[in-house]
Amino acid sequence: MIIENGPLIPMKATEDGKTIPKKPNEFTLDDFKIMEQMSTLASKMSSLRMTLMDECDAINVENCVLKYVRYKLKKDARMLEKDKQELEHTNEILK
Repeated sequence: MIIENGPLIPMKATEDGKTIPKKPNEFTLDDFKIMEQMSTLASKMSSLRMTLMDECDAINVENCVLKYVRYKLKKDARMLEKDKQELEHTNEILK
């Protein structure tokens, strides 16, 4: 059986050893069972893919928020360092 961006295609071997798709009137009960299982699996995989994409989007948003917070904290740290230097300078003048 093969899946190529579409439905499952049951395959059969020819006399010369090649594998070709079965015609619809050649499908067996096992083929239908396998197609149903593959369809269920494809549905679950699609659901999983959507869940993973949603999780990636959430992680990207969190990453952006953390980058912004980091930027703000660095800015605050620079301001505090500048204030500290000004206070040290003022203390030296007052001594």
